Amino acid sequence: MQEVSEQESFRDIVEKAIRRIPAICPEWTNFNEHDPGITILELFAWLKEMQQFHMEQTAKAQTRKYLARMGFTPKGVCPSRAVLQIRGLKETLFFPAKSRFFAGDVCFESTKWTALEAALVAKLIFVPKQKKCEPVSCYVSENGLHFPAFGMQPAAGDMLRIGLTAALAPQTPHSLYIGVAEDAEATRNPIGDFPFFALAEYRITYRTGTADREAICVEDTTNQLLNDGFLTFSTEQEMEKGEDGLYWLALTLVRSEYDIPPVIERIGFSFLNVQQKLTSVECHEISPGQDGTAFVETFPGCVFDFLIFCKKPDGFCRYDGEVCRDVRNGRAYFRMPGGFAGEENAFLVLLFDVSCREGILLGEGNGMPDQQYQADISHPCREGIAILAESGPGSGCYHFWEARDDFDDSGPTDRHFCFDEESKTVSFGDCEHGMAPGGRIFLAGAYSCLGAGGNAAAEKICRADLSFESAFTEKTAGADSVQVINEREAVGGRNRETLEDCRKRMFLSLRDKKRAVTYEDYETLIKQTPGLIIENVRAIPVTELADAGKEQTISVVVRPYAKKERAILSDAYKKNIWRMAESIRMIGTKVRILAPEYIGVDIFAEIKASVACGLAKEQAKEAIGRFFSEIKAEFGCVIRYSALYGLLDVQDGVAGIKTLKIKAAAGGIGRSQNGDIFLPVNALPCLKECVILVTEIS
Repeated sequence: MQEVSEQESFRDIVEKAIRRIPAICPEWTNFNEHDPGITILELFAWLKEMQQFHMEQTAKAQTRKYLARMGFTPKGVCPSRAVLQIRGLKETLFFPAKSRFFAGDVCFESTKWTALEAALVAKLIFVPKQKKCEPVSCYVSENGLHFPAFGMQPAAGDMLRIGLTAALAPQTPHSLYIGVAEDAEATRNPIGDFPFFALAEYRITYRTGTADREAICVEDTTNQLLNDGFLTFSTEQEMEKGEDGLYWLALTLVRSEYDIPPVIERIGFSFLNVQQKLTSVECHEISPGQDGTAFVETFPGCVFDFLIFCKKPDGFCRYDGEVCRDVRNGRAYFRMPGGFAGEENAFLVLLFDVSCREGILLGEGNGMPDQQYQADISHPCREGIAILAESGPGSGCYHFWEARDDFDDSGPTDRHFCFDEESKTVSFGDCEHGMAPGGRIFLAGAYSCLGAGGNAAAEKICRADLSFESAFTEKTAGADSVQVINEREAVGGRNRETLEDCRKRMFLSLRDKKRAVTYEDYETLIKQTPGLIIENVRAIPVTELADAGKEQTISVVVRPYAKKERAILSDAYKKNIWRMAESIRMIGTKVRILAPEYIGVDIFAEIKASVACGLAKEQAKEAIGRFFSEIKAEFGCVIRYSALYGLLDVQDGVAGIKTLKIKAAAGGIGRSQNGDIFLPVNALPCLKECVILVTEIS
């Protein structure tokens, strides 16, 4: 940990002790090194220096404990993420979770079971609610797309129609990927796990033989088209082909408080999420139905084998009976004997890559303390390790063991283990802190991850490994013709954090603001409200606002980002800001969210021109526009007469200024003798009218 002071050296200790001798023993006057007293003093100084040195040494285990006390643990390896597009689909293609794709030798796996539709998005049409506005249409191609989903001024009732080349199967979840363009001038705060209140709402409809029917929205990771993501929904009836030969979906706005109109760059049903992993083994609990069949929606995307364990009240027992297995549409099906049909959570299936068959059995426990076993996994990730071990030799009863950072809080009966990523070692307790296994030990979960090494560039993930089809009884149609591509780079990969890096992060976090105490804290934290784009925030002291109310109330005025000059603080913005304020405010205080007050300012200027009249006017107006654009987000700013006068006077086309007047009419405005205008603390300037007269051309 951080040192409080520098360690005293041997010579410093000796000199400090010698300076104290006259006060303690005046008769002692010989301070030369040959003096026996000085020799003894130097001996104790040496002992003190050694003692200080060893006391200040901190082992890794102690440092980890100290950091944990502060709420910090080293971050593990984090896999990179990417979105793949599968081109060339002829029919619906089923991809199980952990289907493998490659960028060179780097493996990426799909995150969940996905049915990719052969239906293409062929056309987009924006249909405004106002009949006086004309619809806007666009044909979708792979060469690029830039289509405002609900126009440039989205409003309730506006509709986005999506034309498909084929009908979607009813009563089946369908995932429509929508890539949204980022605004070049503003950056939206990431939403994360924040309880975000959506800026808009829409309903999904589809055309049937009788009428438009509403689809069931399962999930919307786009946050109503604020970011890239999947819109997952299902239909109950068959879709009807339109007169133009397309099958139509529609997104109709029910509520719109968009700060920036969403613009679609990519859209389609042939996209899936992947992350940089290579799974070797995993396990799942299955429950056979009345016919004795159970399926697993995820398995390693390769030729795999399995072990079956029966679930009993005291653990899991190995099952070596007959099991029929086959794979259809990306699902692994297991048919159990008739006597096991209908039992809930009756079995545990352990699936593993056949190439890792020898590695899943870590060893045979002997019940002795401090056992260690080597895991034969390259680049293992600590979070993915799972252990299934016997509690006694030959007992046949298996239990899952829980991963821990250490055994300090473990008891003699706690089934805990530790895993070290560097040495790839699985460690068990000493029978006092953590139970020791006494039988076979299986690796029940493991995957490899390259961390930052998996941040592949765009268009590098270009190969799909469909070798798992060799286990299929019915091969998936159209799999041989597919093409894979990641149009954007894989991001988010992170290497394992070292203990020293974690220590530095802890000290840096001490400067982070997590709770609002001062007015500046409120301004900093509220500007970081997830999902919003906030241009400026001003926390107003009680003494500066006439209607501030009680002393415990903090008044915060917020100007959101907007293309137009007068940005409106919508209800959705207020709700999100209030939720943020509730999470950061001090107990006993209340927060009041205010919309900015816009004060119109009129400018009148009479100038002499050194060029043509029109050009001089244009230069003067541009200068005034720049002046107000620089102060448009400054709450309670001062419109300085001298600054505006000087800006006009230096223009090339302006030879002189005869008259300059600045007018603003609103309550709470202050004026100085030299023409400066002082706005209220919650107000923003807005250029209302600008009149430029050229009375003379020199």
